[in-house]
Amino acid sequence: MSNSIVMFWNEKAAEIMHVHTSPGHDTRRFAMLQIAIHDALNSIEEKYQRYAYSGTIQASASPSAAISAAAKKMLVWAIEDIKVFKEEFDKLNTLQTSVENAHRQILNSIPDGTAKTTGIDIGEAAAEAILAKRANDGIKRVKLASAEPRDGTQPREFRSDYYKGPPPPVNKLLTNYGTVALFAIPAKASCQYKEGNPVSAAQQYAQDYEEVKEKGSQTAAIDPALRKITDYWSNLNQHVVWNNFAVELIKLHTMDEWQTARLFALLHTAMADGAICMFDELYQYYHWRPITAINYALKGDPLTNIKWKPYQETPRVPELPSFFGIAGAAVGEILQTLLGTDVTPAIHLHSDPTAIQPITLRYNSISKAVEDNAITKIYCGWNFRSTAINSM
Repeated sequence: MSNSIVMFWNEKAAEIMHVHTSPGHDTRRFAMLQIAIHDALNSIEEKYQRYAYSGTIQASASPSAAISAAAKKMLVWAIEDIKVFKEEFDKLNTLQTSVENAHRQILNSIPDGTAKTTGIDIGEAAAEAILAKRANDGIKRVKLASAEPRDGTQPREFRSDYYKGPPPPVNKLLTNYGTVALFAIPAKASCQYKEGNPVSAAQQYAQDYEEVKEKGSQTAAIDPALRKITDYWSNLNQHVVWNNFAVELIKLHTMDEWQTARLFALLHTAMADGAICMFDELYQYYHWRPITAINYALKGDPLTNIKWKPYQETPRVPELPSFFGIAGAAVGEILQTLLGTDVTPAIHLHSDPTAIQPITLRYNSISKAVEDNAITKIYCGWNFRSTAINSM
């Protein structure tokens, strides 16, 4: 059986998940969707161990009906979850209508009968199972930032230029995910930051500081090709960026629905766990951002007396670790394990076609894409090199 239905719903999901809220919530939604599809398929033929749903195997059920039912139920849920954080109701309502119409069309293409109805039941049950499993996972107890950002001018504190103007409403500042249960890894992963030798640490910091100061500013003279790479990989929707990278790789391989669903489930649960661990770790260290460090050294202030501006607006969280490095490394490891290290022929990645200057990048190496994603945060002015590398 081809992977067309899984790929169809993945494309539909990426369109919806592109509405960004925060990495923790974004990755959690996408992971839950992919798990529901994975479990639905493996409840028809259990080629891979199921995650949340453990109903009786129904070999005669329609895989297409099961996939579509699981995807439709999860995407309707995801849209409602996104509405808690976003006020793009018209856009989200339009997307929901598109989901419901697509589901209806797929079901209409499947002959009526027991296979169809059983498939629908399995898909809906798989969706309900992951929703139930994650209902009390701690996401509702995520700590919120105060209305005023925690600012500081010491190396263990942070400040970003995100807060120009009045701070956003407090319920939009989702920060510490330390209470959220992980999907797959047994315990919170830590970047295990250590001071190390004070002399070597100071030397490394000095090198990192000078590099980002020179290469990460708005006025830096950077090779146009590198600037294009930086613009592409600075997309905050890492769950969608890496999902689309995987899609291009999948097109180069012969994969059935089960294999494709498993790959998507692995990628997104890995990114979700990475986001959960990252947010727990960030608020143990409160490392300042380059914008704070450099302005402090120049006797400036990133809010009131800016003497150095990063190339792109700095994210509103501390500096270490970086989700860009974490997400890329997690996805890269899975893709290389399942699909191999070489990309032949090379794949082409495209930015939003509606952008003023759409970007196309070419890759024949997964590891090169992972490295670019992490290292270009230096050229954004967001991270020091040590953070970019240690997060991978």
